[in-house]
Amino acid sequence: MLKFLAKLTEWLLKNSVQTVLKGAGLSVVSYLGIVVAIRAAFDSLINSVYSGVADLLNVLGIYGIDLVLSSFVSVAIFILTLRQGNLLNRKK
Repeated sequence: MLKFLAKLTEWLLKNSVQTVLKGAGLSVVSYLGIVVAIRAAFDSLINSVYSGVADLLNVLGIYGIDLVLSSFVSVAIFILTLRQGNLLNRKK
């Protein structure tokens, strides 16, 4: 029974689970990287300019536009990673 479970676990890790974990890892890293980049850009623009642009960026920060953009990008990367096999096997 243990040999069967070991073979099943090995098969799962080679195929679908490995792809899902790879996609999840890439999406988490991209999410965190984009959040940090957008927040740094917002902070530098808010601190350097005191005008309507700074007020607009403050409102966008309150609404969480940085989190929304990061979520969209990370989901897109996750989906592209899951469809990686379909994209590579496409007939010409």
